[in-house]
Amino acid sequence: MMTGRKNPHAGVPRSAECRKKISKATKGEKNPNYGKKASPETREKQSLAHIGNKSHLGIKHTPEAIARMSAIKTGKKLSIETRQKMAKAQMGRKFSPETRAKISASNRGENGSNWQGGISFEPYCPKFNDNLRQRIRAFFEYRCLTCGKSTEENKQNMGCHHVNYNKEACCDGKPVRFSALCSRCHGKTNHEQERWESMLHRIIDEIYDGRSYFTKEEWIARGMA
Repeated sequence: MMTGRKNPHAGVPRSAECRKKISKATKGEKNPNYGKKASPETREKQSLAHIGNKSHLGIKHTPEAIARMSAIKTGKKLSIETRQKMAKAQMGRKFSPETRAKISASNRGENGSNWQGGISFEPYCPKFNDNLRQRIRAFFEYRCLTCGKSTEENKQNMGCHHVNYNKEACCDGKPVRFSALCSRCHGKTNHEQERWESMLHRIIDEIYDGRSYFTKEEWIARGMA
């Protein structure tokens, strides 16, 4: 630290090569602060020193800068300890209605992690009607295929899930399978779709001989038509 006189390098931008050298020279154990933990008093002083710091407020990054920052983080895996610390830091945190609205808007449509090209807005085959859904739920005895929860426990009718995630099932002439699922399990099928598809096929094959609904003839025979 220079004392008694002005730093001749103050305000002079460093070249990329210079910054790399400084970074390399102060990495890990070479850093004079390596392994040191700031006391609560020091952390509080640092926090107070940053309150009201407006040096970055209002600055908008260019698309190129955003792409570079994204590339740096791509593929980076955080340790379990780091993830636990991050989760703990977020516990109990409450966002304002405005912030929640912004987060929701930023994750809609193509920006959402579950976006699949808009297939959720495509219509179902007309044959996938109330009558068919009744036959599916009855076939699985009005219980969730995976967790066994009843309609009463679900507090609403079981969802009728397309095992192959094909909304054109019944209309395209291809083999079709369904599963009755409670709200919680049905919601999970939006993630890890290949795993869910494989698991549901296995259950239907091994326990229900490959069947997943009553035919119209069977439904009439039961006096339900």
